[in-house]
Amino acid sequence: AGSPPWATCPVSGEVMTDPVLCSADGRSYDRSSVARVRLILAGCEYPLPSPADPGVVIETPAAVTFTANGNLKDAIDQYANAMRLQEETVAVVRGAQHHLANAAPHCEVAPHLD
Repeated sequence: AGSPPWATCPVSGEVMTDPVLCSADGRSYDRSSVARVRLILAGCEYPLPSPADPGVVIETPAAVTFTANGNLKDAIDQYANAMRLQEETVAVVRGAQHHLANAAPHCEVAPHLD
């Protein structure tokens, strides 16, 4: 299964490891993609109205800030841990099934006592 869209950087397409919130559009990007986002924003015409608040105008790309998105990072970490636990559980169950399947022919069945 692929990663959920909310955990994926819209620029890199990879799961974010250090999400930051962009003041220009209110979206989160991975910190490793910030330079690319700045280049994209540099190609925009300014002043640029903020999508989050049309009353706020971004005058220049320099006015764009990126701040850590700790809540999103926590959610991504929790999701990753849950997926890892699920994979480990599946591996344990498969191992037990394999062990039982291989052991069954060698087991002696106790006679039924009436």
